Amino acid sequence: MNIQLIRILLKECPFCHDMPILAKDPLWNASHGYHGHYEYYVACKNGKCKINPRTKSYNDIYDMSEQECIDKAIEDWNTR
Repeated sequence: MNIQLIRILLKECPFCHDMPILAKDPLWNASHGYHGHYEYYVACKNGKCKINPRTKSYNDIYDMSEQECIDKAIEDWNTR
């Protein structure tokens, strides 16, 4: 997804007013885990933010596609 589009879709952090990130973290480490699968969440990564909120993580292992995980994380962040 385009970074500019994500910036339009995401509300700013309610505590520091910085723009959050949409994270996509792998669910494997070396030979262990679910290769090719990721977890997605939205979080404030501002080092000066005293709260650094983040949403629940959603993964694409079983029932949700990558886009469904992204949409759900964005929805959670924007409706907090």
